[in-house]
Amino acid sequence: MALTPFVFIGVGGSGGKTLGVIRQTLKNQLGRIGWDGGIPRGWQFIHVDVPADSDARSEDLLDAVPRTDYAALTDRQSTYANYAVSLNQRVADATPDSALRYQAWDCWQPFPPQVVGASVNISSGAGQFRGIGRVCSLQSLEKVDQKIQGALRAVAEAEVAQQLNNIQLLSGDVPINPVAGQPVAFVVGSVSGGSGSGLFLDVCAILRAKGLKQVISLIFTPEVFTGSDGTMEPGVAPNTFMALNEVTNATWSVPQGSVQPARALLYQAAGVAYPLGPAAPTTVLLVGRGNGNVRFAKPDDVYKTVGRSLAELALNEAMTQEIVNYDIANGAAIAAGGHDRLNLSSTRPGAVKDRAPFRALGFSRLSVGRDFFEPYVIDRLTRAAILRLLDGHLLRQRPGESLPDQELLDRAVDSAWSDFLDATGLDEYGDSNDVTERLSTLEQLEIIDDLKVNLRPRLR
Repeated sequence: MALTPFVFIGVGGSGGKTLGVIRQTLKNQLGRIGWDGGIPRGWQFIHVDVPADSDARSEDLLDAVPRTDYAALTDRQSTYANYAVSLNQRVADATPDSALRYQAWDCWQPFPPQVVGASVNISSGAGQFRGIGRVCSLQSLEKVDQKIQGALRAVAEAEVAQQLNNIQLLSGDVPINPVAGQPVAFVVGSVSGGSGSGLFLDVCAILRAKGLKQVISLIFTPEVFTGSDGTMEPGVAPNTFMALNEVTNATWSVPQGSVQPARALLYQAAGVAYPLGPAAPTTVLLVGRGNGNVRFAKPDDVYKTVGRSLAELALNEAMTQEIVNYDIANGAAIAAGGHDRLNLSSTRPGAVKDRAPFRALGFSRLSVGRDFFEPYVIDRLTRAAILRLLDGHLLRQRPGESLPDQELLDRAVDSAWSDFLDATGLDEYGDSNDVTERLSTLEQLEIIDDLKVNLRPRLR
């Protein structure tokens, strides 16, 4: 098969930063092989987060997905109280069953809305509160659904297969099968903060409802966010613990054709389809900050490594087949053959063995550094040019002199001034009349043009 169409979805700030690395790495690699068609339609990017404005850039990660690929769950006028009131009304209109309303909304909503809203400005984020992140997700569920639908429509377009084939040929690889395969979705982010932890499962459920057979989630573990002293923010551990419990619960056996009524009600109220059967990702890949030999100094370093690895996956057909089409696709069978040490799986005769498809992802590569040589040269030349502009006059210090900076600068100006005037055509010193002669010529031309306009009709 040809290169695989991918939909990369970043949830929360960490997911957005990783998407920026994936996209930039792909752009760099495509430019290197001579592809000038931009990011192909077969690779789509969506960043979903609570803040009205994306915060996916940092000092070490300057690349982010375009604004058009950012799905903000709030705007600058949004308040938690208004979101809570709106959802409360939606749920009330969706069903008269008070018990179902309680399960779907009343039993977990952050309450009272006015008090919660006074402490968290949702237009800036969920404030490490996963309940607030979930409320923002549910309020904007239709927006996220439309964004995902647009991405899936794009990867299914007729020209996608040809674009991916051309990229593969430019890279020196011959497609095994020129027909593009089914799209694979990667949902990337952390469940340690309020945003990612609150909306992660909703994104996966929307993808599953649209019939995607491979929804792979990549989750950054709390270890990624520990400080230099080993501590972490107070909400990181509980957010992660509860989110992973929800993921585990969502992967337990759900008969095809059945739904979870309470969760489905929230989608029904938003006019969004809820999946029949499991709503969880098909595989969950956990990524930490290091292994026994390597430990990254900062979270941004983890995002860079993961982003580059996923970009390589998109560009390598053989790697995609091995990791996605075999290793991950067979995860269910591997899990079913394992021993349930917690004794939580169903014991009913003929029942599908319950599983929690948590797995690990590692990545390594050996390179002579060509990937980094181009940006290195650009940085060096840019630095040299800037230093030349700032400090070039200091090179005019002659042996034995100790002139101040300003005098050296004046010397440089005096030396370059004559050539500068000649080159610009602005010399008005002495007998030179560059400016006045040019203005005189322009004035004559204007007079001639005026005569042509006014006299020519009268002479006919």
